[in-house]
Amino acid sequence: MGVAAGPKTVTDGLVFALDARNAKTYDEIPGITDHGISDWYCFISGTATYSAIYSNTEIIEIDENGNETVLVTTGSDPQRGTFSTTAGRRYYGTRAVHLLQTTASDDQHELAPVSFAGTYFAHYWSRNSPTTYYAYAPQDDTTLEFFDNNATGGVTGTATATHNISRGLTTSFQSTAQGTWQFFKANKPIIMTAGGSGWDKTILAPATQYTYTRLNANERTINNTAPSNAGTYVTYDTSLPTAHVQIADGAGGDCTQGIGYEYLSDTYSWGNVLSDFTLVSPYANNVVNVSYWLNNQWNLGGSYSLNGTQTSPAGVFRNGNGGFDSAATGTNPYSGAHSNFNTSTLWKFEGTSPFSVIINDNADDEERLLGWMSNKYLRTSSNVTQSFVNLIDKDDRSRMKLYGKDLTTTIEYAGAKLSADDYIEFDGSDDYISSVSIPNPNGELTCEVAINYDSKGAYHNIFDRGSSRPMLWIDSNNKLEVSFSTASGGITSSDAYNGQDIVVTAVYNSNSSPGILLYVNGNLVGTQNTTHVTWANPSTFTLFNRSNSQTFDGKLYYLKFYTKSLTASEVKQNFNSIRGRFGI
Repeated sequence: MGVAAGPKTVTDGLVFALDARNAKTYDEIPGITDHGISDWYCFISGTATYSAIYSNTEIIEIDENGNETVLVTTGSDPQRGTFSTTAGRRYYGTRAVHLLQTTASDDQHELAPVSFAGTYFAHYWSRNSPTTYYAYAPQDDTTLEFFDNNATGGVTGTATATHNISRGLTTSFQSTAQGTWQFFKANKPIIMTAGGSGWDKTILAPATQYTYTRLNANERTINNTAPSNAGTYVTYDTSLPTAHVQIADGAGGDCTQGIGYEYLSDTYSWGNVLSDFTLVSPYANNVVNVSYWLNNQWNLGGSYSLNGTQTSPAGVFRNGNGGFDSAATGTNPYSGAHSNFNTSTLWKFEGTSPFSVIINDNADDEERLLGWMSNKYLRTSSNVTQSFVNLIDKDDRSRMKLYGKDLTTTIEYAGAKLSADDYIEFDGSDDYISSVSIPNPNGELTCEVAINYDSKGAYHNIFDRGSSRPMLWIDSNNKLEVSFSTASGGITSSDAYNGQDIVVTAVYNSNSSPGILLYVNGNLVGTQNTTHVTWANPSTFTLFNRSNSQTFDGKLYYLKFYTKSLTASEVKQNFNSIRGRFGI
């Protein structure tokens, strides 16, 4: 089962895409170190417990046809609750949320966040045969190779089975090789979970070079070799991705995996009672606060200063027996049941740098929490070719998604009519988007934007190149203007479109005549043939402002740049794929 997307849009040459509708999720680009966690996929129907620590959060179900249903709407207070889930559907939080399938006490494998996708996985289990594995392909048709029963060479050996997974669909398969390692290799990012026949159910963590844990247990590289180091808080290898599995250290019967350096977060939440937690930090001077919601307020339970490094992380363990301030003692302080800290069922963990969290819940079952970065609205990353970046100047832009410059996957947008607030609104005064870098188009460029602009009585920009051409803007008469020429002037639409939902496409091709074309809702409204501008690779474009003036007044639905000139048929194709969203 999978979520059906709408008609395909053109992706060849696409170098930048920002869609306010898809900003409900930050999670469809795997591998970025600064991830979100608002997009979850359901493998098995059941009941989910959610923890929403931010105000005014919606949780939305997306069915197989792309239809949206709002299941949860929170108010000004943080909130914890439950809702029913259906296999094959995705669940979005408009702000970051944590979800846990709680149909029974050990159902952690039934619901997983899409942002924790990867291409290499490994897992070890020693009981509750058989173990069933589940895999979901969120972006691309994927080939998954399975290496069972301590396969020699791990992912470099001979595959036991190969599974082809279509985009948006899942597969499942079993292993009866109890007491052995299994390895997995996918040619595209996937998410995976594992469930034993009774206990030991978990979300598989993508294998990474540095894996953070709370106890030296079972660890392996993806080539089925011992890692270079297997310490209390970290497993790592000098050259290969690693995996770590810990089985049943609580009074219950669960297991958990370690988590990779790339997937650490500085914010986590948990929506149940809590009996113990372990914090592990590979960063120096990391202050982690553990808080709980009780008596209609956040209460600080404990604050911990962790001074670690990537290879020698710092850790702290606390349980309900000793409380927030007393370190546990004994050769294995994790073992056995612990008292709950208190009656709170809503928790948050916040650090000044990323860290890992492993907890025991009310059944004393291990749970490795999956979190998000504390900038809960926008994502930042040092990976300039595939990243989320801080764009909106205001603080309250919770639904924004940015695809970076290196787009390797097919992007599809659902054709369902736009639901409320699926836009970014600019006030025409001090709202704008900071500069972005666009590669050299080598004589071809297309900008496609869906907007509804207000009558400002003055120029307001959609984009320009640092107050230089090319540029696209709305003039003082509410008409569209575009210019790619070296001289002043350009194409001006004959009609004003203020107050209307429109899709505007500006096409530039220095190798054809006419070289500049302007489309509105897929229809050609103007052309020009003149001497065209050129620019270096890359060039900085400013969006929705011009040197901090001429700021845009209206709503932005989405914006795309292509380093190719879309043909008339491609312009129409894109418009037809999205028009149902606006009812035009």
